[in-house]
Amino acid sequence: MRKHFITTIVALFTATNVNATQSFSGTLTVSATVERTTSMTCEPLNFGTILLPAGSEGQVLVNTDNTTDVNYAISVTGASTGYCSFGENSDEITDLFDGIDLSDEPFYLSDNRDSSSSVYVKSLLYESSGNGFLIGGVLYIGENVPSGTYTGSFTVTITY
Repeated sequence: MRKHFITTIVALFTATNVNATQSFSGTLTVSATVERTTSMTCEPLNFGTILLPAGSEGQVLVNTDNTTDVNYAISVTGASTGYCSFGENSDEITDLFDGIDLSDEPFYLSDNRDSSSSVYVKSLLYESSGNGFLIGGVLYIGENVPSGTYTGSFTVTITY
């Protein structure tokens, strides 16, 4: 009987081992987004010389076909469409080009006089052309903006 009791105790200790392990398994999804960058050269978008009546506001539109239109301005001369040309792989990029992110509009221009300017590009127009794209836009000139040359720039990024 004693032998049977010891065998039962040993069997009980073996069956209740506290060093048991558990394992879990699952699936991990892996992804990556690759964006390429290349350089491009750009010719400036020039809104030209704008003649406005004193104390009034005005707008100038430069279309991608190099035509202009004015609103409240007397005249505009010397305006020209901008053009950005892609560097390497220009055919591949031009084929995939579907637009420019213009979420940072408007683009304010400065006359370098340390004054806040009411001259800004309200919107940009673009059109694929050759190995790049043409850029036009609408320039707004606020009331009582002093005469002067106003300039500015922005970064153009194309993801393809």
